[in-house]
Amino acid sequence: LLEAGLPVARVNSKRVRDFGKAMGFLAKTDALDAKLLAEFAQRIAPPPPSHAPEDPQAETLVSLVHRRRQISDMIVAEKNRLCRASAVVKRDIEAHLRWLKERLGEIDRRFDATIEVNDAWMAKAKDLSLH
Repeated sequence: LLEAGLPVARVNSKRVRDFGKAMGFLAKTDALDAKLLAEFAQRIAPPPPSHAPEDPQAETLVSLVHRRRQISDMIVAEKNRLCRASAVVKRDIEAHLRWLKERLGEIDRRFDATIEVNDAWMAKAKDLSLH
């Protein structure tokens, strides 16, 4: 939406859900959700964010960092499960751990490729001993 030059506002989903209930939107489908969001935007007119949108590369880095944290958390959870797992599921958990570690490596490669195109980020990475 931002790239198309359309106004964007981030709102608490509970506010929209409560608005929908008050307006009688009880069913939940993509078409009704779209109609509800349009009605909410028209009637409530939430203010646009007070800050300019981030640069797409910075948003990419933030997304990669968040995803890396999620995958790392999943690895910890699976390792904890592995300690208590019966023989029947151990191989499945081990296979999932291998897959998660591969994904983690891919996220790291994408992160490295993203910072390599920006001299300031590369300098920060070197200062932090990331490269």
